[in-house]
Amino acid sequence: MMTSSAGPPFLVLPRAPPTLNPPLNLLFHGREITKMPETQDLSDQLVRSFMTAKLQFVPSLVSNMKIANVNRLPRRTDASNVWNSTSKRLPPIVIKFRTMRNKIEFLKLSPRARQFHCTITKHLPISMQRQRKRLLAHANMLFKVGKKI
Repeated sequence: MMTSSAGPPFLVLPRAPPTLNPPLNLLFHGREITKMPETQDLSDQLVRSFMTAKLQFVPSLVSNMKIANVNRLPRRTDASNVWNSTSKRLPPIVIKFRTMRNKIEFLKLSPRARQFHCTITKHLPISMQRQRKRLLAHANMLFKVGKKI
């Protein structure tokens, strides 16, 4: 007769919740950006020079700002989107910061950027963009009916 030996019970530890790091990306788009930079260095230089020349940000702070990556989004080719190959508008530049402090400092410049027909917005992940779009559609529907949210 075989007896099953009961080993020690497994110790199940609760899983730590995933860290919710906010995205450190911003979108920078507008008419003042006229040429299409090909490399990351040109995009980085373009953004930094715009910050000092037009937005009057302190040059020493701009040079010390920790930017991880600066790239222009590719042009979209589908007809349903605004940025297609025939459009004269250039796609926005994505700026990824290394620290939240630098992102907030740059985001504070968005009211000044409007004077030059440029906008600075948060770049959200696609899943959050879809959720936001559904939420805004629902809020607009309730607003049209006359309900307050």
